[in-house]
Amino acid sequence: MRPVERILVATDFSPDAALALAAAGEAAAPVGAEVIVLHVDDDARAAPLSSAAIARRDHARRELERARSDLAGRNVAVRTLLRPGDPAREILRMALSQEAGMIVIASHGRAGSSALLLGSVADRVVRHARLPVLLVRHPDRFVSEPTSLRAGRRIAEDEDDDADPDRGEADFYIRTSGAAEPSADASPALRTRASEA
Repeated sequence: MRPVERILVATDFSPDAALALAAAGEAAAPVGAEVIVLHVDDDARAAPLSSAAIARRDHARRELERARSDLAGRNVAVRTLLRPGDPAREILRMALSQEAGMIVIASHGRAGSSALLLGSVADRVVRHARLPVLLVRHPDRFVSEPTSLRAGRRIAEDEDDDADPDRGEADFYIRTSGAAEPSADASPALRTRASEA
């Protein structure tokens, strides 16, 4: 397996997306991979842009520059992209066109927005990506689990009294070959839950 040379991380500048950005930086640093930070403006209206659209895109450029500066400060090669369009479609399109080896995305994004919500953008990216996807979940975010995972967690908790599923760290899911698997960085209880499913 070839090492990942480029990691595309999608952001909507939410706290959840900040965790995804940090995870992308942590994944890139040891292998010298480049991080491409992508923000998709889901208002894809053609020119002329309204003053609100111009202000929104200016804000996005400032936030992208902040993300670039933060990663560059950690000695990570980084580029930023701002694209209009459908977020899931643009994330997938940019991952292919930029020859990314992995996509990193938050499981949830801005509250009340269609962007990066599990079951929406993140779900579509995970389902349609042709490359590995690292799905990052905020530690305070409750995600309803399928019954098989809940049963697996009960088994894992019974077997390991020291396991703390609420230890306050983000959970990472990696989708490869169509299967969602917890990463090595996930909590022991999470890895056990997935293996029992």
